[in-house]
Amino acid sequence: YSRGRFLQDGDVVEVEVDGLGKIENTISFEKK
Repeated sequence: YSRGRFLQDGDVVEVEVDGLGKIENTISFEKK
């Protein structure tokens, strides 16, 4: 995941598990 680079290794796993929830958080964080 390209967005995963902004997160830590542990967070990348959460992205795979939670899917949209974590990805949306990353997108809103990028907009800031």
